[in-house]
Amino acid sequence: MRSCSIRQPSNSGRPDPGRDATTSNPIWRDINGNKVVWNDTDWNNFPTQLLDYSDSYLLNLKNTIDALKSFFGIATLGTFEASVKQQILNRIAPSLIPVNRVDATGKALTTSAITEHAASTTGNDKLVVKDTGDSIGQTGQLTVVRSGLGMGGTLTYDQLENVNISLSDHADALTIVSTHSGQTTVNLDGGDDSAAIRSISGATFVNGGNGNDTFHIGSLATTSSDPDGVADNIGATLSIDGGTGTDVATVEDTQDSTGDTGELTNNSLTGIFGANGSLSYSTLETLNVNLGTGADTLNIESTQSGQTNVNTAQARIS
Repeated sequence: MRSCSIRQPSNSGRPDPGRDATTSNPIWRDINGNKVVWNDTDWNNFPTQLLDYSDSYLLNLKNTIDALKSFFGIATLGTFEASVKQQILNRIAPSLIPVNRVDATGKALTTSAITEHAASTTGNDKLVVKDTGDSIGQTGQLTVVRSGLGMGGTLTYDQLENVNISLSDHADALTIVSTHSGQTTVNLDGGDDSAAIRSISGATFVNGGNGNDTFHIGSLATTSSDPDGVADNIGATLSIDGGTGTDVATVEDTQDSTGDTGELTNNSLTGIFGANGSLSYSTLETLNVNLGTGADTLNIESTQSGQTNVNTAQARIS
């Protein structure tokens, strides 16, 4: 996992290396790693050298502050609203790094050092989103970089290996528009939930949990219906576990005019999806497979103990 190890030296019996010995004000590093003494409550004497000059917004801010300082003798940032000050702090981070923040080797964590450290490390990064305590069912959407679960906003993510989402014990509806290339796990949990899976790029697990759940798979799928579409956008292994209750999964490939050769077993469906795409399923009461208009061939090796329906246009079943 990408991380920066932070080592805080012990202050017992000696001065705090992160504070100036004379003023006791915090010592910071600027963009070049130089020490700067500044009390972050003294905005009238804000040190403009803490600004990252590669940012045009911050360069304009520096010029404005310098002009104010030249005209009034002080920068007068103390009159700014607290929210404005916070925006400035957010914008210049991580330039504002206390001098006693070092990595595992003792190297000061300047902006350039952090960038270098992050670029040279790889690992298993995981995002966990939990909505299990929600008192009502939610309607949400998951895309390759964003998750919105009816929580009043969206969550943007990038460069992760694992994304785990757990929904509430009520009737939730989630549309998976796309996924990242890493692993995505969605736990629908309790309630009569519905999931629409339109496309995936990495291994995706959708677990129904308790309740009567429905799973709609296809390029135009919604959480309530299976409009004519194709299954070609399933580009990795999609694993569905119905859980308890009466669970139904429908694969919609009706508009696919390409002749596919697929295979159906009691726990998998292959051959009708995109490259590297497949369906692994378990604990379903009903599986519906709607084939396309091309000359499809579906070899049924075995079926689940529940009901299996295969609807064909021109397909040959063997």
